[in-house]
Amino acid sequence: MHSKLLTVVTDGWQVSGITTANSGAPFTPSFSTTNAEDITGSTNEGARINVIGNPYANIPTNPSLPNGKLAFNPAAFAVPAVGTIGNAGGGAGILYGPGWLNFDASLSRSIPIVGEKRQLKLRIEAFNVFNHVEFSGVASAFAFNPLLAGSPNTTANTGQYTSDRGPRILSLELRFQF
Repeated sequence: MHSKLLTVVTDGWQVSGITTANSGAPFTPSFSTTNAEDITGSTNEGARINVIGNPYANIPTNPSLPNGKLAFNPAAFAVPAVGTIGNAGGGAGILYGPGWLNFDASLSRSIPIVGEKRQLKLRIEAFNVFNHVEFSGVASAFAFNPLLAGSPNTTANTGQYTSDRGPRILSLELRFQF
């Protein structure tokens, strides 16, 4: 069963795609104190936050957040004692930002029109085909208040995702080539 109409409609299509996986960029949380306290007493060494627990353990959940939980546990960090540097280390970072897995695809076809030199080209593209939320930013700043018991963090959005890479984008192109 060979149909010329079916052949005209279904033949000559090309499908292509790109898959991108990213593990997320390293970062180290920053901090300040509400009273601008000089932690290190040094003019050339800045203070680093103290890590007092596993930032990826016991991550708080909250249904009102974009994906229902924070990126890391803010309770795993504390202000360093006055006269110390802190233990978070320097370099590239101690945590990783949100990773993502993205799929882009295209479907195209060239339709010859009266000879080989003239063609009608149709192309349909979809970026972020499955429309997955791909987070790209995390609020990682702390503001500790040493005047309150336990020097709590006063920044409400620490650990929350702050931005994303955007929704699905569709593109349609029709071009006459001669």
